[in-house]
Amino acid sequence: MYSVERCLQGAPITVEWSPVDQYGDPSDTDPGTVTVAVTRADGTVLVAAGAATDGAGVAPRTFTITAAQTGAQLDQLEVAWSTVAAGVVHRTLVDIVGGVYCSLAEVRDPLTGKDKDRFTAGAVHQARVEVEGLIERACGHAVSFVPRFSVYQFPTYADSGLTVPHLFLRRVRWVSYRSTVGAVVPVDISGGVLIEPSGTVALHHTT
Repeated sequence: MYSVERCLQGAPITVEWSPVDQYGDPSDTDPGTVTVAVTRADGTVLVAAGAATDGAGVAPRTFTITAAQTGAQLDQLEVAWSTVAAGVVHRTLVDIVGGVYCSLAEVRDPLTGKDKDRFTAGAVHQARVEVEGLIERACGHAVSFVPRFSVYQFPTYADSGLTVPHLFLRRVRWVSYRSTVGAVVPVDISGGVLIEPSGTVALHHTT
């Protein structure tokens, strides 16, 4: 199973997993010790497997990734939740973004009376994420109005090159390709890459 969290860069991130039964409802069975492993989008291990979580019994388990661990980079983290009995039981994708459309307080401001406190912070956050997604889909997924991190995969051969179809591209963090024998080979871009005025990147490599 997968779930997705959207969090702001430079801030500590607390992720949560609740044990569920075969129907996806809250479980009344204690899963025992629950640990996590956290990896970056490029496969770098951010938190080694076996890191302990908070929580006990059938209560939700939580784990906090510190701001020092994530740094100021945009990224997509995968948090793998494991139990002793079943191994990996859940994965949380953490989308680290560079901003938000509005604060949760700004969402609540137009509400009055009981409606102002009717929804939890988590519910308001989820609604904001859904609205952001609707706007991005309406723009053809080619543009985001907040800085985002994405991973693209393209078919390319020898030195034929590739073009990233993303408007307003700001930076290329890493590049790799799969060789004819299936090995993942990193591409050295330490010298920089050229971002065209259109916001796309033309990148060529030789095998």
